[in-house]
Amino acid sequence: MMANKYMKLLMEKKKATQTLDSSNTGERKYLRYFNPNKYLKNDADICVRVLPRKNDLFFIQFKKHSFKIGTSWKNAFCFYSRNSQGEVIGTECPFCDFIEENKHSLNRDTIYKLGAKNSHMLLVYNYQTNEVLKYEVNDYRITDILVAMQAGLGLDDENSGIIDQEGFDLYFKKGTSGYADIYKVEKPTVALSDIIKKMEIPDLESEVIPPFIEPIKKSIRSTFELAINVFEPTFVSKNKEKDNKEEISINNNDESMFDPNAIEDDIEELNTKSEIIDSDDFDSDVEDIKNFLKNRKKL
Repeated sequence: MMANKYMKLLMEKKKATQTLDSSNTGERKYLRYFNPNKYLKNDADICVRVLPRKNDLFFIQFKKHSFKIGTSWKNAFCFYSRNSQGEVIGTECPFCDFIEENKHSLNRDTIYKLGAKNSHMLLVYNYQTNEVLKYEVNDYRITDILVAMQAGLGLDDENSGIIDQEGFDLYFKKGTSGYADIYKVEKPTVALSDIIKKMEIPDLESEVIPPFIEPIKKSIRSTFELAINVFEPTFVSKNKEKDNKEEISINNNDESMFDPNAIEDDIEELNTKSEIIDSDDFDSDVEDIKNFLKNRKKL
């Protein structure tokens, strides 16, 4: 019997993990993130309901750029990710474009740090707090979930139908490392219809994929510039020198190119999905980043 979509997915994810590098305002409110470690401080284990997506896998895969400065992680959504129809979402990504343009000049460590990495987002219902949260996992953790699904449910056609319609219960317990481990998956004990009666389940894709608009692109470019300042400062010097030469050329040879009326209108501040683009809030960490760069220069 041909393996179904989840069995195929499990085989793909197992192969992928083997090749991974070891090295009240009126604005929309986005879901908070689920962190199983938070709940395992007081409990031996915790169970959440993984919610299904109609006619699709229970999670969305996307790409993001993630790097660490000091103790702070910075994240930027990669617009070369694909939507559920398989279409590329945007036409540019400063991280990917920079790596492609300079791949022969960059060292492997920088390429790995700045390169796009797979991430997966799913919706879970927390039985303890009676709320829907989003749970982000990497390739290793999504494989753990699929393995637990196979062991606890069996990934045959009948159980896949249950997963697609009702979802499943996912259990965590504290592992030997002190962090949450996935240890089993079971058929749900509560009907999805009973959960829907209590609350609305949001569209997962709209929670994950930001719109390809200028304010969000600007935020991602700021995160990219921060990364280049930290990891490849020589490129910053080269770009500044290039910009200065271009500015002198414009001032000396073609002053008519400047149009004082061609000033962009102020753009109303939008919710830019800061949890996705920069989960640590870029502006709040400016002082820490300055100190990090200052200490780095002393080395």
